[in-house]
Amino acid sequence: MDIYWEGTEAGLMCIPLFPGLIIATDGSQEKDNMGAGSYRHQGETGGFCKVGTDEEGSSSNRAEHAAACIALEDAIQYAGSQRRLILLTNSKCLLMAIQKWIGEVINPTIKESPDGDILREILELLRVRIDLGLFTLFVKMKSHKGEFFDDMADRWADKGRHMETVTRWTSLRQHPICIWTASGIAHRSTMSKVVKTRAHLMAARLQIHEHDNLTAKFLKREGNCRSVRGDHWKDKQVSIRAKRSLLQSIKA
Repeated sequence: MDIYWEGTEAGLMCIPLFPGLIIATDGSQEKDNMGAGSYRHQGETGGFCKVGTDEEGSSSNRAEHAAACIALEDAIQYAGSQRRLILLTNSKCLLMAIQKWIGEVINPTIKESPDGDILREILELLRVRIDLGLFTLFVKMKSHKGEFFDDMADRWADKGRHMETVTRWTSLRQHPICIWTASGIAHRSTMSKVVKTRAHLMAARLQIHEHDNLTAKFLKREGNCRSVRGDHWKDKQVSIRAKRSLLQSIKA
């Protein structure tokens, strides 16, 4: 193995020595634009596409799903080959979504996935590879750490995000769309844990003026908020006794 690879994450796992296909994937999301890209080490080339349905809220997870899908398509189409595959991704959410479908005593449903339209295609492509007896391994890589494969996939994903044509997965998923404004900026997204947390926080802020306990008084003070308490709790220079005292002093 070339000395260059010895200091990389892929090199430490001896991935460049893998005798099959090596494909890295990445998703790109900025404002309402989503792009997916993949880099195939064999041939030093890749593919990309623009990902649709930003009307229902864009997300980096959707772009990552799309990147994995086009990578699996490329693995089957490449020179008509039926070769083993290592697919590199920096998305933990993608791996968790696929993990739900592995095993015998499971009963997941596509509708529970926010990006089920793309996940369905990924599972169908994986089924094709299984039927052909082809080895497929997903490997989690760190993102934006100067890793060669991740950087190359990121470049292809950026190309997809900036495309003006050839948009895939454009059918609406019929999910409820939540719209809110924060700091003068309008946001829109389908229902998720993040949206639920934000809704609970906004409702709590509306209720503060109706209470007169110590917690409400603390939160009403100028410059005192949840983020301040969070920063205080994470500050390693503050003793644990001081952190506990603060939390105990503002309990209802």
